[in-house]
Amino acid sequence: MFARLFLVFAVLSLTACGSPYVNIPPLQGDSPAAHDPDGASVAKVEAVALKHLIVRDNPADGYVVDLPAGTSKQTYAQVLDQLPVGAQTVGEGQSGLPHYEVAQVQVRGFSAQVDIIRPASALGKQELVSVYVAVDMDGWYAQKTRVWRVPVDQALALARAAPPVEEPAEEQAEQATE
Repeated sequence: MFARLFLVFAVLSLTACGSPYVNIPPLQGDSPAAHDPDGASVAKVEAVALKHLIVRDNPADGYVVDLPAGTSKQTYAQVLDQLPVGAQTVGEGQSGLPHYEVAQVQVRGFSAQVDIIRPASALGKQELVSVYVAVDMDGWYAQKTRVWRVPVDQALALARAAPPVEEPAEEQAEQATE
């Protein structure tokens, strides 16, 4: 009985997660990691993280979504189908629309970190937001966010060095949570 239940849970977990170890873009020396921007788990966590931010930001006249380099049109369609109305891919004549760029994705089994560059203000500034995502029996969901209060290029380097979800208690208390 318990063996059958464990087997069912294991199969459900693996199908929900896709690849259990993903780095996009690749890190030096991470050969065991998957780097496919079209991977099932990658598309799922990107959609959850983007939706989480876009629902909170509530852009009025649409918005532009930019996924990592190498993402196929099919994956773009899958991700955009899960987002609020107004999502567009990068193209001509979108200079006035808010731009959400998925800069980095890390998946570690049942948790993930998606780093998104988004508009910080009406003045054209940008900021990096890390959305921490987890999976349970109902699928992937956003757990928390971290707004980085340093320039985007520095934030990307820091976010890449940080572990995906497990953070020391002091950092959790200090982080800006929306």
